[in-house]
Amino acid sequence: MYNLQINILVKEGHLRYSNGFVSSNSDFWHDPTRKDSFGAVCANMTMKHYQFRNGLILAISDTTLAKMRESGEADDLLVTQAPILMRGTALLDFCRVEEKKTGEFLGKWLSERHTNHGIIMDYIGSHVVDSAANAVSSVEHLKFASEGGRSHDIVAERCDAHKANTASGEASGTSLHKINLHPRAGETMKKLHSALSRVHRSKQRRDVLNAVHQEHLRTKVPRLQPHVVTRWRSRLKEAAAGNALQRDFNVALGKMLCEGGCDEDLLKEHTKQGTVDSLFIQPPDWDFLLQYEGAMKPMDRFIVFAQSAKTVVHWELFESVRTLEELNLPFFITCANTSKRTGKNFAADLTIREMSICVMDKDFMFDMIDEEKEDYQSKYSSLTPVVQLPDIALVRRIASRKFSKRVRFYS
Repeated sequence: MYNLQINILVKEGHLRYSNGFVSSNSDFWHDPTRKDSFGAVCANMTMKHYQFRNGLILAISDTTLAKMRESGEADDLLVTQAPILMRGTALLDFCRVEEKKTGEFLGKWLSERHTNHGIIMDYIGSHVVDSAANAVSSVEHLKFASEGGRSHDIVAERCDAHKANTASGEASGTSLHKINLHPRAGETMKKLHSALSRVHRSKQRRDVLNAVHQEHLRTKVPRLQPHVVTRWRSRLKEAAAGNALQRDFNVALGKMLCEGGCDEDLLKEHTKQGTVDSLFIQPPDWDFLLQYEGAMKPMDRFIVFAQSAKTVVHWELFESVRTLEELNLPFFITCANTSKRTGKNFAADLTIREMSICVMDKDFMFDMIDEEKEDYQSKYSSLTPVVQLPDIALVRRIASRKFSKRVRFYS
């Protein structure tokens, strides 16, 4: 019945909008837990939606609505029979993929899934994939599989959220691309990742950290969120978790990496190799991480926005320009290290963090005219001013450059 409804919606869509009215997207991935590969493909098109009395808003074809009216179900189930015209997403398939995921195989797989739901190649206006080589190749094979049967070309596009995530990785020095554009930043990010992951995967180490939380009278703390390659935004989440737990985490590391501590052997091993510094997160590292969290907020916000099913072209253009403008501002706001507070300002709940630091270029105030100074002081005078680190300035420049190129503001 589900496939039949999609077929009806597709046929009515073609009669209403002609060719190229479907924008589909696909993704293929490997699940390390289940040790299986999966694939999914969705079709997006403008459809008539109706609000049901139970609160749901669903797409209904004209054919199905006519039958509902004949039987009286339309009056019983729908709040109103006036349609809401908006974009809807139909899942064409979600399954385990056992064959080797080559571009040729995936292209044929996509062609079959579209055709099975009545979506012939003329109906597809664009197809969106991530930046994986086999995904990009699959669209080319999808075009080839239908060559001669189309009146127009299929626009192959890469996911904007994926583009922004890749640009963030390049700016952070953690990208898997051939050239590391910012190795110093990558060294700090990987040091934090190594420490957080080590604690996260061991109950014994987590117990040490929890004991420190109790000693410091914490009532609530954020959970550790080590970076995962397949999870967008996880680098920033990892930095945010580390920044929030900064003091407690440093104390816990000191108790683990000492004589009699649970990581005594690890300390001895690194002492022999002369790499003890790689086990501890130093004050300059924390300074970088605090500024990094605020500096990359615009990219993080855009990734969240780009994943929204309600995203439309003019709104996406606005958010893209907004992200670039914020990356190029001479200042940005970030969170303070609330974990180090003592006395009356003691922070029991480390999940509550104040955006109370204004990080700015060294000559920021001198370059402003009087009117700009007054406007800045009226908005940000209550914040603590901090000079932007050179490595953070480079992070923002790379992020701006790579994001601009990936969203095609320039070639």
